[in-house]
Amino acid sequence: MIGKHIIYSLTYVSYDNQVQVEKPIYKVKTISEKEYDRRSFKELGIIEQTFQEVVVFDQTNKYWLPEKRTLGAAFIVKDRDTLIVGKNAIDFVLIRAK
Repeated sequence: MIGKHIIYSLTYVSYDNQVQVEKPIYKVKTISEKEYDRRSFKELGIIEQTFQEVVVFDQTNKYWLPEKRTLGAAFIVKDRDTLIVGKNAIDFVLIRAK
């Protein structure tokens, strides 16, 4: 997964330069540390009391299930330039490309 690129835009989601979802629908939920059961906020480097979790749906409003090699159907917004995605109980940090 290291070195792969994920693009979240208003018109598509792509993983490793392949469009995965066209016209994605993003649903945002505010999560508190009490509600989040995977890791502590401290382990994730989150200093706020809550974070935004974003879940990706396709244009038919069905939850997007990525192919086995991809990830990113849901992500945590850590800050403006950093997202956290999980796959198989492993968290990956995504940093905005400059």
